[in-house]
Amino acid sequence: MDRMSNFLADDPDVLQHPLAATMGDLVMARQLAIIRRLERETGTSAAAECRKHFGCAPEDLSRRAAAALIQHLGRMPCAEAAEEGYLTIKRRVP
Repeated sequence: MDRMSNFLADDPDVLQHPLAATMGDLVMARQLAIIRRLERETGTSAAAECRKHFGCAPEDLSRRAAAALIQHLGRMPCAEAAEEGYLTIKRRVP
């Protein structure tokens, strides 16, 4: 079981139904901005992580699934720290 599955073990519905069911449930612009910021900080492709765990693009996620993706990306090490050979947390996890 990977980190995302471990993290969402208490809320398996998010993994089973990550797509927004209604327009009101669609990921917010603020969440997408946070996802993009974390993508830059970690050097990770948010779209690839989203497809890997949810099978869709970040723009198609529900608010709950987007929150889970944000927390997942927030727990990844920063790209600069990984390049320097040590890990430090340079930001707060949202």
